Amino acid sequence: MTTPSAANSLDIPAGATTVRVPWLSWLCLALTGVVVLFPLAYAWSYLENYSFGWWVAPLAGFMFFERWANRPAPASTDRQPHLVAFVLGWVALFLFFRLALESSLSSRPLLVCCALLYVAALLYWLWVYGGKAWAWHFAFPVCFLLISVPWPAQIEQPIVQGLQQFNAWLVAHVLVLAGIYADAVGNVIVLANCALGVEEACSGIRSLQAALMVALLVGEFYRFAWMRRGKLVLLAIGLAMLGNFSRALILAILASEYGGSAVGHWHDTAGLSILIFTAVTTWLIAAWLNRVDPQFFPVPATTPSPSSSWNPIQAVNAQRLACGILAASVLALLTVDGWYSWGERSGARFPTWTAATPGNAKEIPIAEESHDLLKYDVGHEVRWKDAQNWEWTSYWYRYHPKPTGEIVFQAHNPDVCLPATGLTKVTDYAPFTAEVHGIQLHVLPKLFKMNGTLLYVFWVVYADRASFPMDKAATAVDAGLMTKARLYFSDMWHGRRASTSEMESLETVILGPTSYEAAKAGYLAELQKIIVPDAAAH
Repeated sequence: MTTPSAANSLDIPAGATTVRVPWLSWLCLALTGVVVLFPLAYAWSYLENYSFGWWVAPLAGFMFFERWANRPAPASTDRQPHLVAFVLGWVALFLFFRLALESSLSSRPLLVCCALLYVAALLYWLWVYGGKAWAWHFAFPVCFLLISVPWPAQIEQPIVQGLQQFNAWLVAHVLVLAGIYADAVGNVIVLANCALGVEEACSGIRSLQAALMVALLVGEFYRFAWMRRGKLVLLAIGLAMLGNFSRALILAILASEYGGSAVGHWHDTAGLSILIFTAVTTWLIAAWLNRVDPQFFPVPATTPSPSSSWNPIQAVNAQRLACGILAASVLALLTVDGWYSWGERSGARFPTWTAATPGNAKEIPIAEESHDLLKYDVGHEVRWKDAQNWEWTSYWYRYHPKPTGEIVFQAHNPDVCLPATGLTKVTDYAPFTAEVHGIQLHVLPKLFKMNGTLLYVFWVVYADRASFPMDKAATAVDAGLMTKARLYFSDMWHGRRASTSEMESLETVILGPTSYEAAKAGYLAELQKIIVPDAAAH
C-alpha cells in the first residue's frame, strides 16, 4: 500500500519489489525541460505580459509533489511501451522544431509546439512508470506549464486590444461624469492637459494572464472540483479587469491634476498593486468557499484494488526513458547549434544602413517607457513636412545581434500599436521590394484612418543575415502557409538565425497623399534621401 508518508520509496503490492523514488528520472526530466523550454526564457525576459513565466515551472513542481503524497498505487500499463520508437520520434520532432525556431525565436506557434512536446514526454513517462492512473493524476501540474507559453498573436491581439479599448472608454466616461474632461482615442485617454501615451497603450493588460495563473494555482491548492475551478478563473479575470480599470482611473486622475509626469512616477507601483490585489482577493474568496461550501476533486485511493498489479520493470523502463530523452534532446541541441554555426561561417551578410534625419525634420523625444518596451540599441523618431506639404513621421530602430529585436517586433509593430493610439486599420497593400543605394528593402505598406483622415504607413523590416521573422508572418497572411514554410526552410537550409543578425526597423507614416499610388511614389523618392549605407557595412 502506498501512503502519503512514503517519502523515499514506493510500497509495492505483495510479491513485488520495493523501488526507490525516481530521483534520477526527475533530474533527467527537469534538465530536459531546461533544454526544450529554454527559448521561452526570451519571451519571459523581453515581453512584460509574460514575465510571470519564471514562476510557472517552480509552481508546477510544487503542485506535482503535493499530488505525489496521495498518488494512486502504480498499475501495469495496458501494453508494452516502445521506448526506442518514442524517443526517436520525439527527438525527430524536437530537432525539426528547434531548427525552425532558431531561425525565428519569436515564432509563438513553434514555442507552443516545443512546450507541447515536453508535456507529452512527461505524460508518457508517467504512463510508463505508473500506468494510466498516474498519467491522469499528475496531468494538471504537468499541463500547468503551458500557461507560460505566449499566446499566438492572432488570439492575443484581438483580446487584449478589445479589453484595453473598452477599459479606456469606460475610464473616460467615468471621468466625464466626475466633471473631468476626457476622451478615449483607441487605448489612449486624452485629457485637458495631457494624454496617457503610447507606452501605456501598448503595454497590454499585464495582470490578465497572471490572474489566470493565480486562479489555477488556488483551485489546485484547495483541490476544488473542475466546475468550481472554472468559476474561480472567471472570477480572477473579472478582478483583473476591475483592477486595471481602477489603475487606469487613478492614473488618469493624477495626470489631470499633476500632468503626465505623475503617470510615469506611479505607473509601475499601480501595476504591482493591482496584481497583488487580484492575487490576494482571489485567494481569500477561494478560502471562503472552501470553508462554507467545500467541493473537492476526488482523491484517488492509495490502497491498490485486488486486481491491480505493477511490475517493477516499469520503473527501470521509466528511468531509461528519462535518460534517453535527455541525451537525445542535448544531442539535438548540439546538432542545431553546429548546423547554424557552420552556416554562419560561410554565409554572406547584407549591408547595414542608417536612417538619416531630413534637414527640416524635428526630432521627437523618446519616452523612457517606450525605450524600455522596444529595447532598441540605437534609434530616433522625427517629423517633417515636404514640398507638397505632406506630413511625415519616421521611427527608426536598430538592434545589435541578440534575440531582442524579432521578439519585440511581434508585440510592438504598426498592426498592434497604431490601433492602440486610435487609428483604424483599413487594409494591407501588397509588400514590395525597394532598392536604395544597392540595398534591398522589403516594405510592408498599410493604410490606416483616424476620424476620416487617411494615413499611409510603410514599414521596412530588415536583417543583415536572415529573412526577417516579420517577413514570414506578413507573407503567411498574404500567400498562405506554404510560402511561409518556404521562408523558414530557406533560413534553416542556409543556417541563418535571426538572433545573430543586425536588425533594423523603419516605420514611416505619411499624412496628405490622395491615393496609395501617390503615397508610394513619394515614399520611394524620400527613401533615397533617408537611407544612408553604413560606412563599415560588409
